Amino acid sequence: MNYYIRGNKEKADQIKAAFEKLGVASNANRYNYKNDYVLYFSAGGMIHMIDANGSWANIIKTHPDYKELKLPVVPKYKKGDWIACDADSFTLSIKSVKDGNYYFHQGASLPIKDIDEHYHLWTIQDAKDGDVLYSLDSKQPFIYKLRPQFSQAIGYCCINKFGDFAVWNTNKCIICTDKYIPATKEQRDLLFAKMKEAGYQWDANKKELRKIQPHYDIANFQPFDKVLVRDSKVERWYNTHYGFYDKSVHQFVCDGDSEWNQCIPFDGNEHLLGTTDMCDKQYINW
Repeated sequence: MNYYIRGNKEKADQIKAAFEKLGVASNANRYNYKNDYVLYFSAGGMIHMIDANGSWANIIKTHPDYKELKLPVVPKYKKGDWIACDADSFTLSIKSVKDGNYYFHQGASLPIKDIDEHYHLWTIQDAKDGDVLYSLDSKQPFIYKLRPQFSQAIGYCCINKFGDFAVWNTNKCIICTDKYIPATKEQRDLLFAKMKEAGYQWDANKKELRKIQPHYDIANFQPFDKVLVRDSKVERWYNTHYGFYDKSVHQFVCDGDSEWNQCIPFDGNEHLLGTTDMCDKQYINW
């Protein structure tokens, strides 16, 4: 296949570079068509298309081998990049780059030229309050809490290092790193599944977590009741005495000042003492 095009000096230089990248000699090349000669990439860098009499010819586009040269396009972004629209921070994840297009995990595809002109690499500055993000360092999905005065990301909640759902009630950073990306659908679904399992639901409009009505009503607990407590599913159950439930931090306060994430009645659960076994679902209240 032969490629020909008419253009100005700048266009000629671009095409010349493109041909050289493809291994085509950059000096003048001659193509014979019914005693007419077509030259491209003359010594001066101009593209000339002339016939045997020295006049401009239109035979190029009528030749069966004619094809407009498509210059190689070097995309700004690569597979795996997250990009955001300059206009509204709409985000996309690049699945592949081929055939002059970007293909996205969201199912769409757009020309490289359009994306390169109107999108930029996603950064934490593109994140909005309530977005689900993912930490590349700790491998944790979390709901982002916008706090401009902090250099690291703050979260409403996350999946912690034990694989449990965790609620954050302070301005403490979830992870001290700046390596964040928007969460994938799978990561987002996992976070919300763990959230539901833990008895919470996310109010996206009010940007707050709500406690779902638990299986076991914590109002059944009375001060000095014997209870079993622990903080996560990997810890052993300890026996202690119930004090009260602190709504501000979603924790059970026992024996005066100790705070726990999980609390169940001792009676009926004696067999769990000292084990890491999960209690019956009817007692889950956290």
